Amino acid sequence: PMRIGDTGPLVSYNGEIYNFLSLRKQLNINSNLSWKGTSDTEVILHAYSQWGLNGLRKLEGIFALALWDRTRQRLVLMRDRFGVKPLFYGESEHGLAFGSEIKAVIAAGGVDLTLDEQSLSEYFWYGNSFGDRTFYRNVRSLEPGHWLIIENNNYSLPEPWWRIEEWLSNPISELSPNEATEHLRDAIDTAVSRQLKADVPVSIFLSGGIDSSSIAASAASLQSSSLTSFAAGFDFDQGINELPKAAMVANHLGLDHHEVRISGSNIEKALIQLAIAHDEPFADAANIPLY
Repeated sequence: PMRIGDTGPLVSYNGEIYNFLSLRKQLNINSNLSWKGTSDTEVILHAYSQWGLNGLRKLEGIFALALWDRTRQRLVLMRDRFGVKPLFYGESEHGLAFGSEIKAVIAAGGVDLTLDEQSLSEYFWYGNSFGDRTFYRNVRSLEPGHWLIIENNNYSLPEPWWRIEEWLSNPISELSPNEATEHLRDAIDTAVSRQLKADVPVSIFLSGGIDSSSIAASAASLQSSSLTSFAAGFDFDQGINELPKAAMVANHLGLDHHEVRISGSNIEKALIQLAIAHDEPFADAANIPLY
């Protein structure tokens, strides 16, 4: 956790704020702030201190955060627009418990772990549960683009802090196919460019499909040095083999490409570890090569 001073707001946070540099510039224009370092976490705290809840609305990225404002006795649980980062919460014997994993909520003690039969039904039919439901009736998932605010021990229901309609200012129906293509290219380049800024090496998980190949092409055009890419394949013939297409794309873009070959003999151990990681049934087999 990070805090401003001894009494300022405190944040516990998982993720990345992609526009933290531009927010930092905005904060410095009208304020003489004393910065401890260069992290995006510190920008979250100053944005909230300067602009309140509207400062949190300015965040763009992938994140789950809990912010405690001792002066206002306010707790804010907040999840990014598309729910890339998870955030779970539930009532425990100590009050509200929350964390990035269900096991963190359970660890608080006294959490009702009754099976949510609706979630079970949805899982068998669709492969996942919907809304804020988890497999435990009294453990909830904060929905994407939502926050939960508790002030002076007064609970409010989770509510959206952002809706996708806010970004649909230029209806796609008014664009020609060529214009739409250019808009998409610009959007991808903007998003990829922001995510290339990191204090650790950046690489690409490449499947050879449209999505990852578009990201790889954008990154290769924006990066002066060679990028590293990885593709995963299995040692059995049944199913989809992504390695040839990934290698073709990597060769075309001049990437430093690596193939990770997954043995069927390792699957049982991987599934056990994934069950521990997910905390509830998870139906997307893509988690195996990702793991």
